[in-house]
Amino acid sequence: MEGIEFIFTSSDYENGIDDIINSIVENKLEEIVE
Repeated sequence: MEGIEFIFTSSDYENGIDDIINSIVENKLEEIVE
C-alpha cells in the first residue's frame, strides 16, 4: 500500500497519525466515489 512508508518514517508520526489516516481515508473514499 502506498503511504505506509510515509506514515512510519514521518517525524510527526505520534502527533500527526490521526491527520495522516484521515487524509488517506478521504483520498480512498474519493477514489471509490469516482
